[in-house]
Amino acid sequence: MNFYHELNASLLEEIGVGLDELEKLAEHAFKSQLRKNSPIELTGENMLSPCWKMRRGINGE
Repeated sequence: MNFYHELNASLLEEIGVGLDELEKLAEHAFKSQLRKNSPIELTGENMLSPCWKMRRGINGE
């Protein structure tokens, strides 16, 4: 899956997301969509939502 091209690199850099975190987010999005029985579509939108949740958790906000 080559979904990295869909994501804005400067946005990811701005919120401090590295490739390791991005890989975890891809796995989360993949599993989440499997549970919903929907077609798997990794987009910036469904990747950044869990990203923001993860960053809030890391930063304790």
